[in-house]
Amino acid sequence: GSTIGITGLSPGTYFVVITDASSCQDSLTFVIAGGVSVTAAFTASSTLICTGSTVSFTDISTGTGGITAWSYDFGDTNTSTAQNPTNTYTNTGNNIVTFIAYIGSCSDTATTTISVSAATTATLGADQSICEGTPASLSGTANAAIGVSWSTNGGGSFSSPTSSSTAYTNASADVGTTIEIYFTATSSGTCPNDTDTLLLTIDGQPSAFAGNDTSICSGNSLAVNGIVANAPTTLWTTSGTGSFVTASAASTSYIP
Repeated sequence: GSTIGITGLSPGTYFVVITDASSCQDSLTFVIAGGVSVTAAFTASSTLICTGSTVSFTDISTGTGGITAWSYDFGDTNTSTAQNPTNTYTNTGNNIVTFIAYIGSCSDTATTTISVSAATTATLGADQSICEGTPASLSGTANAAIGVSWSTNGGGSFSSPTSSSTAYTNASADVGTTIEIYFTATSSGTCPNDTDTLLLTIDGQPSAFAGNDTSICSGNSLAVNGIVANAPTTLWTTSGTGSFVTASAASTSYIP
């Protein structure tokens, strides 16, 4: 068969009759669409994000009669045909977003790049309790950070305030309280800093007073009254051969 090219046709409906050398005929009808234009365009709520962040996309395309269909490829294997979708990015790297706007069979394409950085995280261990005057050993873990720092709402100090491992020495005002220790990981700027918190309880040094020295007559018992501080329990002991009525009570009697 042969092909005949026709150019310069205006938009409209055309009826074509084809006659061969033997006077056999066939016909067809076709339509040339006219005046349809599509310009794809969209916006992203952010193009520099951290892992786990969600980006909102908004269609701002224009075209004759209005856009009739949309197609998004978010660059991370996820897709959508919604007009204004969202997508959550979980992996680091550059993701090229491809957007196609349609009016019928006519279309146009636009792209943008979403750059995803690793989220900065700071992690501390379990809460601690120490006795006053004993430094608390502290260690934190930071990911995707350019630096770390320690701070507190207490009055003490850190041995190495910008190292991942440090020791906290309490102030006198901390004794008998629970303070907060903060470990902060500093990001490179794309992602926010992150801070984890540890509770540190500083117990006062236990003290005990058994009373003044005394003497008793043979065969008599001795009433003793101990004074204790910063201790949940007490216990009387002796180098002698006698015994206490209740050795775990602050006030008791010693029987020789």
